[in-house]
Amino acid sequence: MWGVVSEELHRLNATLERYSRNLLAVDAANYRQAQLVADYLLEAEQATGLMYETGRTK
Repeated sequence: MWGVVSEELHRLNATLERYSRNLLAVDAANYRQAQLVADYLLEAEQATGLMYETGRTK
């Protein structure tokens, strides 16, 4: 599953930083990009059981 998720996040131009086997940080440059990433992660969560949470900086 990691490969599919990382490929899609790269396609969305997100920046990825893998902390461990089960923890990935995803950064978006702006609100529009962040919304695209969040939409994708929600779909992936519902389809695969992937778990994500937001970490807003503001």
